[in-house]
Amino acid sequence: MSQQKQVSVSRVIQQNCSSDLQQALGLFGNINQDGSLPIVLTPNSRPFGKAWITIPSGVTAVVTSKGKDVGDIAPGTHFAPPYWRVMYIVPNQACTYNYDVVSSPTQDNVMVEVDVTLVFRISDARTFCYSLGAQKFDEMLKAVCEEAIRSMVRIVDHKDVYELRGSGAADELLNVVNEKFKTFGITFVNSTITNVLLPEDVAESLQDITVLNQKMNEEEKTQEFNLKKIKDTHEMKLQDLKLQMQRKLQDLEAEKQRIVIEMDVKKAEANKEKELSIIKAQQKASVALKEIEAELENERIQAETEKEFIVKEAQRISNKKRLESEAQCQRDILQAEAHLQQQIKDSEALKLQAEAEAQAASGLSAIREFELQTILNQNLSNLARKNRILINGEDGDHLIHSLTNFNN
Repeated sequence: MSQQKQVSVSRVIQQNCSSDLQQALGLFGNINQDGSLPIVLTPNSRPFGKAWITIPSGVTAVVTSKGKDVGDIAPGTHFAPPYWRVMYIVPNQACTYNYDVVSSPTQDNVMVEVDVTLVFRISDARTFCYSLGAQKFDEMLKAVCEEAIRSMVRIVDHKDVYELRGSGAADELLNVVNEKFKTFGITFVNSTITNVLLPEDVAESLQDITVLNQKMNEEEKTQEFNLKKIKDTHEMKLQDLKLQMQRKLQDLEAEKQRIVIEMDVKKAEANKEKELSIIKAQQKASVALKEIEAELENERIQAETEKEFIVKEAQRISNKKRLESEAQCQRDILQAEAHLQQQIKDSEALKLQAEAEAQAASGLSAIREFELQTILNQNLSNLARKNRILINGEDGDHLIHSLTNFNN
């Protein structure tokens, strides 16, 4: 089945019209049966004696005076001498032009047909009418479109030829036609590749391939959907596990914080108890220290009291012993003196006896004197061994004299 072609303007023309420009204005935009569209109107001459012309709005009128252009004339009714003539009327609005490029070979030599729609506007009516005209413009535009479309089709494969309907090829075509017609007062405002037709058999094969590709794409999408569904299910399960793990971690963190807080509280309580214990221990130590100091003070007082008692007792005993010693010494002195007196008396008696014996026996005098002297020395020796001897009076002097003689 062949693809249906789009009905469009396939040719632009220049057409004669009535001298009544208001009636002639309706010809613009009216497509003729042969697909032609008038873009330039050439009005007939004015009736004789008509001294004005009326320029409708929406068009540009090219007016001459004796064959010389009079310049731009604003829309409205103007006085015009008989030698003024409206040569051309050109529409100011954009015009649409459609052209079909047939039998254009692709890179793999498949003939295709490309439908092109161009939108243009006559920007400089005088340049366009005098230098190009509608007929030459139509011929030139067909040739430029043929060349540009064939160049673009030739570099693509028939499988990719449908991609020419995109904006890239249309923009390239728009640049080409604007470059070609920029000196002729024509501006193209839009370019669209509306359709690309392949031969029927190729189109059907390509369509089958497209259907298969679409089915494959659908299968791939279905597979991707199923995989995505499975992946999403696993992702959801994984997310649930992550959330559970996160909740557990949060619970553990909360438990950790609670334990840390409890430990801090216990630590604070322990520090408080420690401080209280230290204070109590310090108080106890202070009390014990004061008690010890009191005990030491008591012991010191007791020791001083005992010391005073011992000193006094020792002084008493010492005094007692001293008195006893002095009394004993006094007694010993008295005894020694009595003994000394006795010894003196005994010595004198012996002396007397010795004298008597001397007188009786002069031969025994020397022996007797020696014995007396020995006894005297022994008594003096015993007297010298005493610790303390109080000697006074004549007897004492005599005793000392005797001791001195004894030593000598």
